[in-house]
Amino acid sequence: VVYDFHYQVSCLKSLLLFFCSCLCLVDKCIHFSFSFSFQSEDGGDRSKILFIVWAPDSAKIKDKMLVTSSK
Repeated sequence: VVYDFHYQVSCLKSLLLFFCSCLCLVDKCIHFSFSFSFQSEDGGDRSKILFIVWAPDSAKIKDKMLVTSSK
C-alpha cells in the first residue's frame, strides 16, 4: 500500500503530528511519500520529497521483509 500526500506546508510541525497520529492506527507495512513545498530563509521556493517506510512490530514477518526490501 502506498499513500501519496502533497501539502503546501504552512506548519510542518502540525503536519508531522498528524502523520504520527495516523501511524498509531496502522498495523500494516506501508510506504509513505510526502512531497512538500516551502520558502527558504533567503526567500526562494523549495520543494522536497520525504520517503518513509513503516513496518510495525505487529506486522507479519513476510510483509516486513517485502516492504523493507522494496522501495
